[in-house]
Amino acid sequence: MNHYENIHAYIDGELSEEEARQFEEALKSDKGLADEVDIEKTLRRGIMAAGLREQMSSFAQGGEDKEKKPGARVIDFNNYRSLAIAASLAILLGFFLWQTRTSPAGDSNPFASVYYEDPGTPVKMGETEDKAFDEAMINYKNEDYEQAKEAFARLCQDSGFDKACYYEAQSLLNSGELEGARDQFSALLSRTDDLELREKSQWYLAYTLYQLDDETYKSILSDIAEDDAHRFNLEAREVMK
Repeated sequence: MNHYENIHAYIDGELSEEEARQFEEALKSDKGLADEVDIEKTLRRGIMAAGLREQMSSFAQGGEDKEKKPGARVIDFNNYRSLAIAASLAILLGFFLWQTRTSPAGDSNPFASVYYEDPGTPVKMGETEDKAFDEAMINYKNEDYEQAKEAFARLCQDSGFDKACYYEAQSLLNSGELEGARDQFSALLSRTDDLELREKSQWYLAYTLYQLDDETYKSILSDIAEDDAHRFNLEAREVMK
């Protein structure tokens, strides 16, 4: 992948666990890279905020992924730039939305310099085994958190699919339903054996508790900071400063 493909793959959740970890390490030390990621996210939110979601979806899904079986297409945002250029007003609005959402507590927010929303997982369109999950993830990526949380909740309740439960919690968090997010992250932590989901749930639970003015977030951050192998170890240390 080239430089921009890496950025797009990271935002779209298409990097492997190790690639994502390496990219996040680079974000901490390379302000230029972090700014580019922020701009990419802002452009996308700007387009959606201006009511161009359907156009963007149609534009992004224009080509078939030849490596996938017939009937399955991977959503690829790599070619959306021409839409972004035509949506300058939308970009300005998106930038405002991005600023208020990534730093919800203002300049005093200790998470502000290290927090980012979970970008979700790669999604495929077509008749696949995970069609219901993929459709829910499309809503999540389009920031339609109301539809996403309902779809993920059904999957979580019907099948006990931990990843669906996790993204239900993320949808609740991103839509400001903090108590529900807290309860779902806590429930997932109490039962899942998936290390990735445990570590992510722990980090985002700490953030949720902070937003709820619940001081117990500090003990969770302390546990993360003491675990050198934890994927959010450096972020927790930074917040605790």
